Amino acid sequence: MTTAIRQPDIAELHEWPKQTEDRVPVLLDVSSQEPIVAICHHAIRSAMVAEWFEHHDYTQVFNLEGGIDTWARIIDHNIGFY
Repeated sequence: MTTAIRQPDIAELHEWPKQTEDRVPVLLDVSSQEPIVAICHHAIRSAMVAEWFEHHDYTQVFNLEGGIDTWARIIDHNIGFY
């Protein structure tokens, strides 16, 4: 599961595949063994969310290093920059 931790106005600018926008309560229904990738613009807020999950015994938690900005610059130029 991937979760995008972004403000609603920014989320409207870019479509990220299979995302769950700011729905941590929904994610609580996810098994603590299921992989979770937290993403945000520069990987700052997502790092805090990833830490929260790790603190709550989730074992497969990842933070997208560099955030959506780095992903857009290196991996997928179609996402765009903001």
